[in-house]
Amino acid sequence: MGIADDSPVALPLLFTVLADGKAVFTAKVGLGKVRPVNVDISTATQVSLRVSTTSTNQCHGGTTGVWIAPEVRH
Repeated sequence: MGIADDSPVALPLLFTVLADGKAVFTAKVGLGKVRPVNVDISTATQVSLRVSTTSTNQCHGGTTGVWIAPEVRH
């Protein structure tokens, strides 16, 4: 996960993995950084990936969050 290189606003974003509606992973990532995610979701029936802003300067699409090649394994 990370921020798209062509994002006009380089402020960090908050990335969250939710399993059955509960956050099981959260990380703040800035431009030029990539963070791998490895989380156990084996007992979950629903999984969601969320990207949230960390500043009101991002509220109009100024920063693009990217989940890079997400993969679920068992």
